[in-house]
Amino acid sequence: WCGRPITWWTTYPDVPTQKWAVTFDLGEHGARTGGGELVQEVADGAAAVAPEVQAEDGWEFSYWDMDFSSVSGDLTVAAVYEQVELETTIGDVKWRYRLDGEGSATIVGADNAADLESGLAGELVIPLELDGHKVTGIGDWAFMFCAGLTSVTIPSCVTSIGRSAFVWC
Repeated sequence: WCGRPITWWTTYPDVPTQKWAVTFDLGEHGARTGGGELVQEVADGAAAVAPEVQAEDGWEFSYWDMDFSSVSGDLTVAAVYEQVELETTIGDVKWRYRLDGEGSATIVGADNAADLESGLAGELVIPLELDGHKVTGIGDWAFMFCAGLTSVTIPSCVTSIGRSAFVWC
């Protein structure tokens, strides 16, 4: 051996890399428009690729409910959405509303479109539709502090009126 280094080569069988299933659940308010697939096979410790999400009208995609940057087990990652307030102006009234799962509108507030400081006054007629969405509800506290109102006409398509919708009017 005379002081020479000894080198051994050992051959190891290929060890398969553990793979995990990552499922992206878009829920009921969004659709995939690109990016990663909804179901992915990801190597242990690797990251999944998030799909691109388009939220439906009245909703906004906020975030994924868990981290998928270093996957170490099967995951289901759910999209989290926030309901957004929509606005439209009809005549002198600027209406604020939200959409429900069927696309119907619930009014959450209204202002005098010409003078936001003066508030609503006189007779108020709740519309049948806002931007093509049937009005079926008046939300909680929607018209609170509208002391200038003298009358409110509510169409028969409105089937729910929230708590204190007309408090201090």
